[in-house]
Amino acid sequence: MAGYVIMYVQITNQELLDEFLGPVRGVIESYGGKFLVRGGAFDVIEGYIKPDRIVVVEFESVEQAHTWSNSEEFLALRQMRLDSTNMSKIIVQGV
Repeated sequence: MAGYVIMYVQITNQELLDEFLGPVRGVIESYGGKFLVRGGAFDVIEGYIKPDRIVVVEFESVEQAHTWSNSEEFLALRQMRLDSTNMSKIIVQGV
């Protein structure tokens, strides 16, 4: 069953984020991740949320999503992400 990583991103340093995006896309794809949503316009129709960007990545399973999230390659980029964004990230099982 597919696993989805959903990220709500507030950008604090666009220049550093741009540096981060190239390598992180490669790492995601090397673990079988497929971008379903990467930025783009969105409408908040209920509740309160105000990210600059929403990202959704599909993996073959929740386990694979965790493997990617805990991988050496991704963790090596973590500080760059922390220095460029405030982000909430969840992993959820698909139906």
